[in-house]
Amino acid sequence: MAKELLRNVYCFKELNAGELGELEKIANAECHNQGEDLFTQGDRPEAMYVIKHGSIRIKHTTPTGETIVISVLGGGALLGEMAFVNREQRTATAEVLEATEVVRIAYAPLESLLKTKPTIAASFYKAIAFFLTQRLGATTRDLGFAREKLASHG
Repeated sequence: MAKELLRNVYCFKELNAGELGELEKIANAECHNQGEDLFTQGDRPEAMYVIKHGSIRIKHTTPTGETIVISVLGGGALLGEMAFVNREQRTATAEVLEATEVVRIAYAPLESLLKTKPTIAASFYKAIAFFLTQRLGATTRDLGFAREKLASHG
């Protein structure tokens, strides 16, 4: 079902066929229609998702009510993995832009799998850590660039 899709997701790339099979056992396909929210900002997180086909807009609503589009994700993209790590409320809404099929990986069975399969856990957490350090580095560079621009116009 989802093994080939999962194999191409950054946090599962290092898993062997047997380990991917274990992950596939806890993954479920879901279909969503245009206009639905996969999850909403402020929700308690319960799952991560891999987009099989279709597209999803990630948007954040500020305290003043302004909506900021963070990104538009398509096939193969993973969303919801950060909330697996920190278990904080969703910081954005995931809006389905067209008929979309996702593979849903609920947090509870994923956590059980990671507790019982240390090689899967090590690979998963190492990939998450690498991804988040890359994202933090990009954010730091962007902030530095923005500061320089502000300083040169001030």
